[in-house]
Amino acid sequence: MLSSRNSLICWILLTLASLGTASAEELMLTGGPDLSVSFLPEQDWLYAGFAGRVWSVAADGGTASPLTDSSLTLSKPRVSKDGRFVVAVGGPGSNIQNLWLIDTRDGEIRRISNGSWRDDDPVWHPEEAAIVFASDRSGSWQLWKISILDGLVQRLTVEPGYARDPAFSADGRALLYVQTLPDRYELRQRYGRGRPFTLLQSRSAIRYPSARPQGTLLTYWAMEQDGQARLEMLLPTESPIVKVVPDTPKSSPQSLTWKDRDHYFLTNEGRVSLQTFATPGETNVPLTGWLSVARAKPLPLQPTLGTT
Repeated sequence: MLSSRNSLICWILLTLASLGTASAEELMLTGGPDLSVSFLPEQDWLYAGFAGRVWSVAADGGTASPLTDSSLTLSKPRVSKDGRFVVAVGGPGSNIQNLWLIDTRDGEIRRISNGSWRDDDPVWHPEEAAIVFASDRSGSWQLWKISILDGLVQRLTVEPGYARDPAFSADGRALLYVQTLPDRYELRQRYGRGRPFTLLQSRSAIRYPSARPQGTLLTYWAMEQDGQARLEMLLPTESPIVKVVPDTPKSSPQSLTWKDRDHYFLTNEGRVSLQTFATPGETNVPLTGWLSVARAKPLPLQPTLGTT
């Protein structure tokens, strides 16, 4: 297995070109192992997270424009339905990770959660100016909701085990999430403040449910022993029907980003592709981001020490 450093080099570094100065270089990136995307249908636009920054780019690819700089390390951007805001997660270390809100009009960034815990996997509430996310602030992973207007925080789940990977049904009425219990994983659905209903149970790990637009079909990632995942689909009828989504490459589990009913964006091996659902078809979505980085100064030569 490649080290994380070598993986980063293999996946994201294509070329390093001098700017002609002694203090800076320009680094061309095309993604990376932390790559994730969010789609804004009204503008046919992608918001991508990679190399610790948030970028914007046309949905068919091209040169990405950075929305954030190197002063803050952010990932997993999610754009609001109107395109006004992007929420992302970030923090000073792996044990502290909070929510940050980026105004796409003027680039203003503000922290909307602040504590020595980990917030993760944010999604926009379909009917409120609020974000639903997973957090371990209570001592175990549960789901929470925060208003972007007044910062009011509400706990959504109080259940044994862990609740993670929030998503919403296609009509926006039901909250979907994965409940991790000592002996199984459950894909759950809840309407409003009602009791959750278990759609699926599995002995193997499942991650990141998503709802296919304009229907009731759900997808999720089923983990395999090698750490990769296969995409499966669930038709939540009285007797649920589960099938593997054909012609989808195995991947690390990720939040699925739908473009429309028949296409979704997939990030795999550090690149983005547009997949055709359940039928053969893949279109590469090239992303290019340029970073100016400080050039390391050569160390002074040291005298050689020896014995006589």
